[in-house]
Amino acid sequence: MRWLTKHASNIETDNLSGKFRSRRLKILLSKIKNLNSVNTQIIDIGGSNYFWETLGKEDHINFNLTLVNKEKNHIKGFKGIIADAANLQFIKNNAFDLCFSNSVIEHLPTFDEQKQMAESILRIAPYHFIQTPAYIFPVEPHFLFPFFHWLPEFIRIKLLQNFRLGWYEKLPEFHRAETLVKSIRIMKKRELKKMFPGSHIITEYVLFLPKSYIVTNL
Repeated sequence: MRWLTKHASNIETDNLSGKFRSRRLKILLSKIKNLNSVNTQIIDIGGSNYFWETLGKEDHINFNLTLVNKEKNHIKGFKGIIADAANLQFIKNNAFDLCFSNSVIEHLPTFDEQKQMAESILRIAPYHFIQTPAYIFPVEPHFLFPFFHWLPEFIRIKLLQNFRLGWYEKLPEFHRAETLVKSIRIMKKRELKKMFPGSHIITEYVLFLPKSYIVTNL
């Protein structure tokens, strides 16, 4: 469990998660160069400052970045909008060149809310680059427990009531454990294909197993 926690951390840069983030950004930056825009406008839905601070200054030259996050402290040092990923109706159509999002859409608790976010992504920018964990991967990336997302909901709640899992403390109160369990919905590849028609999916692998998906039309 300690090994999983170390390599799943979103703050570390030299762990497994950090290497995947770095690789994603390199793919993204290489594709941005193909856009016919002198100063590409990127909106990061659910983004945070520490994710982009790993880039060198030279990588910021070709685009302007706007972070969207519910927490003000996650957008320090960058242009930002305080908002919920599920409610982006206030953003105008094609206000940005590219919409980016890393491990956010699965934090919307229902299929309908995830679909609403996908529709907003397609509306506010002509291009997108969206990453999310793969349902087929056996270790749930938030609770860091094998097969957790495949278990019936009542078992997941019971586990969280009795154990500290992943990034979360033990929550003995049923309502709190239930709320947290229901707040994360790992998506299936077929759902992503349905939500983002015409996009292609890049699969990231760990030990030959699909770990996460990047949905993009770049």
